[in-house]
Amino acid sequence: MSTRPLISVLIRTKDRPTLLCEALQSVLRQSWDNLEIIIVNDGGEDVSAQVIPQAADNIHWYNNTGDLGRSHAANLAMAQATGQYCLFLDDDDSIDPAHLQNLADALAAHPEHVAAYSAVRVMTNGVKADKPDFCYPFDAVRLMIENYIPIHAVLFRRALIDAGLRFDPAFDRFEDWDFWLQAAERHTFVYVDKCTATYRVDSASGFGAKDDTGEALNEYRIAVYRKWLPRWPNDKILAIVDNSREYPRIAVLSRANSELKEQVSRLDADLLARQETQRDLKDQVSQLNAALLAQEALRDLKGQVSQLNAALLARQETQRNLEDQVSQLNAALLARQETLLDKEDQISQLNAALLARQETLRDKEDQVSQLNADLLARQETQGDLEDQVSQLNADLLARQETQRDLEDQVSQLNAELLAGPETQGDQEDQVSQPNADMLGR
Repeated sequence: MSTRPLISVLIRTKDRPTLLCEALQSVLRQSWDNLEIIIVNDGGEDVSAQVIPQAADNIHWYNNTGDLGRSHAANLAMAQATGQYCLFLDDDDSIDPAHLQNLADALAAHPEHVAAYSAVRVMTNGVKADKPDFCYPFDAVRLMIENYIPIHAVLFRRALIDAGLRFDPAFDRFEDWDFWLQAAERHTFVYVDKCTATYRVDSASGFGAKDDTGEALNEYRIAVYRKWLPRWPNDKILAIVDNSREYPRIAVLSRANSELKEQVSRLDADLLARQETQRDLKDQVSQLNAALLAQEALRDLKGQVSQLNAALLARQETQRNLEDQVSQLNAALLARQETLLDKEDQISQLNAALLARQETLRDKEDQVSQLNADLLARQETQGDLEDQVSQLNADLLARQETQRDLEDQVSQLNAELLAGPETQGDQEDQVSQPNADMLGR
């Protein structure tokens, strides 16, 4: 929520939705963010749905029943306003984004003033003037003579409303002038010398109607004077007369001021031209300095180029030497490649011989396997024969033992034979029997 004071922007309108939209958009673009907008439709068509954005909750539309006039519409708008500051904006005029900010800041800085106003430019047939047309410091006597402050130039304090100031319903033109005269009776305004508002003079209807003839405007002015002359004390009337006596001198001063302004404008234009020329000269100097630096750099570059050329020649000589070496290396490489091809042929022949030998080796390995198998079979047979030999040897040993026993017996028999013939027959029988056994075996 904004902590700034609330400003009420009061817009009177009648049957001009296009211009009203432009005026409303100028308010919505304000840098001051705490706003309420009061729109009073004075007897025209209700176009609120057409001109008010849907998301805008700070815009309030009021229909003034019947065509009651500009002053009544202004009073209705002030009655609905709740802001600490108020500003009127006709539906064919507009304000710049900084307008409210500048005026609110001025009132905050000058609490002794009841209102602050800005300079105002004029727009004619859609073309804005380059310079403001309403740009005069506050002068209460001048305000009594003419209305030189457009209504939307002024931001005023709510104190004026609370003090009972209202627009006079008797006026349908210059009602804002009458309102400022009421305020100026007891208060002063502060002028902000910034042009932040636009006053349109090419409208033809509604609240922006500004095409009244000079005769009609004179009648409206006379009506204002008739109201205020009886109220003004003699000193104010004399001030008006004295001011009118000063008009010839003021006219001379105005012409002189205009001439001075033109001279200032020419001097400003001349100053701008000289500044532009100075900038061009500075640019030229910068370019010359850059050119000098470029020349110095060029000399350095030429020296570098000479060094680079010498280095290039040396490198070219080195390259030629390298190319010769490369040629020699290529020749040696070709010779080596030829030798390599020969060796590859030899290797191919060796590989073929190796394959043949490997084939022969595999055949021999098969033969060795067969021989090993035969050897194993023979070793098995040899084992059986060795077992038989062992058995025969055992039998042979047994027989040899038996033979030795028999030989011992034979020896004993022989001894016995030698010992006596009586026992010879028995011993022969004994010897015959073992011999028969041996023969049987």
